[in-house]
Amino acid sequence: MISLEQLMKGKKVNFDELENFGFIRQGENYIFNKKLADESVKLIIQITTDYRVGTKVVDVETKEPYEIFYNLNCNGRFVSLVRNEFDLILMKLANSCFYDGHKLPGQTNSGDMMLFSSQMEALEAELLRLNDVVSNNGILSEYEERRKSEIEEILEKAEVALDPIDTEKISYGTSFAASIDGRAERKFTLVYANTAILKSATGSTFLAQDSIFGMAVLGKKAKEKFEFINQRGIESYCEVTEIFEQPEECNVSSHGYKVR
Repeated sequence: MISLEQLMKGKKVNFDELENFGFIRQGENYIFNKKLADESVKLIIQITTDYRVGTKVVDVETKEPYEIFYNLNCNGRFVSLVRNEFDLILMKLANSCFYDGHKLPGQTNSGDMMLFSSQMEALEAELLRLNDVVSNNGILSEYEERRKSEIEEILEKAEVALDPIDTEKISYGTSFAASIDGRAERKFTLVYANTAILKSATGSTFLAQDSIFGMAVLGKKAKEKFEFINQRGIESYCEVTEIFEQPEECNVSSHGYKVR
């Protein structure tokens, strides 16, 4: 999950923009509230004028912390949706309200969202699934309607970087091949805050960074071998067989985004 403290590190806050973003000023505090996913949980962000910050996700009914959100070993569909929406809100907040004269994580010089090609393809795959529901006369939930509009807006404005952050070790945006428990190697692309494990048209598997395997493989180098406990609680063995220099190029014909 994205850390608000990390996004704000070394940055200044435009407090006027906080209010435009949806924060409400209460004395020296700026408070933001937003219901997430099916609106049964709520994100609360607090930023003070002396730069103390806090985020929490709570159950709307009980007002208690939504504990599963903070347990990265829990990777169900709903909690993944909540984490994904949490990360997107924080990234938009950083784009809109934090500045230091340099590009922020996920931001271009023009202020648009910057995606790695792997993340862009994952978003396109999610949008395709939602559009398929509509084209087959299905009904989207309120969350899915909002999510569809959000993805369309991101893809319309985003710039796309074709290179991962790091080709020496696995990080956000890195494409790599790995063999698990001696089986034939598979190609993965590690994607930050992806809501599901999706396949692209090229057959690459998008691996959520907060999944069990995603957390285990993060930071590993080519030819590195390691053990991890899989989702069934069983010890598994993995070898990273290759880290690719550049993710596969994406099809940019269907949206307005620009390729860097």
